[in-house]
Amino acid sequence: MRYFDHNATTPLCEAARDAWLDASRMHWANASASYRMAAQVRAVLSRARERMAECLAVKPDSLVFCSGATEACNLWLRSTLEQLAPEQCLLVSELEHSCVVEPATTLVPERIRWFRPSSRTDLIEQLEALTATHAHIAGVVMMAANNVTGEVFDWHRAATWCRERGLAYFCDATQFLGKLPLSGWSDVHAFCGSAHKFGGPKGVGFLKQSGRFGRICGQLGGGQEAGIRAGTEDVPGILAMQAALEVHTEWASDVSAIRQRILWRQQFQDALAKAIPGVRFLIPVESSLWNTVSVILPQDDATRWIEGLDRLGVAAAAGSACSTGNASVSRVLLAMGVDEAEARRHLRFSAGWQTTEQDWQELLRALTQLWREGDEHRRQGGSRVISIDDL
Repeated sequence: MRYFDHNATTPLCEAARDAWLDASRMHWANASASYRMAAQVRAVLSRARERMAECLAVKPDSLVFCSGATEACNLWLRSTLEQLAPEQCLLVSELEHSCVVEPATTLVPERIRWFRPSSRTDLIEQLEALTATHAHIAGVVMMAANNVTGEVFDWHRAATWCRERGLAYFCDATQFLGKLPLSGWSDVHAFCGSAHKFGGPKGVGFLKQSGRFGRICGQLGGGQEAGIRAGTEDVPGILAMQAALEVHTEWASDVSAIRQRILWRQQFQDALAKAIPGVRFLIPVESSLWNTVSVILPQDDATRWIEGLDRLGVAAAAGSACSTGNASVSRVLLAMGVDEAEARRHLRFSAGWQTTEQDWQELLRALTQLWREGDEHRRQGGSRVISIDDL
């Protein structure tokens, strides 16, 4: 199977698997206990925190281990919104993942001011205009890279702008980490990540926080994670996450490897545009993650294409895995101004570090085959690509 859904989850890398197995054998004791075995586990946990902090260039005591970015986003938003002064509010991007949008619209919706960032407009001018219009802005919430389209936002400029004005900045770094060089994250007030997006296990992640609005408090019931996030730490998962982050940080620092993968992607897009007239790519290559192609196809809904690709041995998606099975179209695409009909024909191809040039070529062959089958089907009176249901 050719796998093109790395934005949904990545395979467990070898270093993470080895770290998880070793920790499960040797460091399974509860780190909160008082005997020597527990002290050894605490030491291992502390070292993992230090090594992750080294990768991210942040202080070890600013990292809170949790179950993933969804919990981290909920934790930061809930704590921050509860501590804002009555007149204060947050500027939140309309293009955020649901783990940001749903808490923001549910908890204190009157404290949220929405904006739509874009790599095609100057972000600082946009933020200046918004803060001039909306008084009492306390902070900005904007992701680093979009999970649906792969668009990379000017997160570091946003962080610098917020810091200069004494504002908080929260960044969902989930799709960015492990794909591009880690530089500048020490300037971000708060950000989060999920291990399974960069070769680690599912169910573990982190929040980098600084207490800008006072003490962050998540789930209660114990003193773990400096009292911020109660619950026995998943030490094997944390050690696997740390190992995966180190490996992917090294890969992401290889500029020549990134350029090679950008070339493969560009060649794929150029060939697809020739093979299937009318395809539309939403984000330019230079404005997006090297691994993500966001495309609107000229015929048939995305489900038919996904089923057809699966038949031909290719795994792909229409967008966020968290919305799979939901009949509604992508909220992100609609917020970008894509009309509903086009949004239903949207596909996302997201590669990984192990994805080869041949994999891109096989994806192109599969899409071309489906288009030709569908074209023949349409000439015979049908109106869609051939899928599993047609067999």
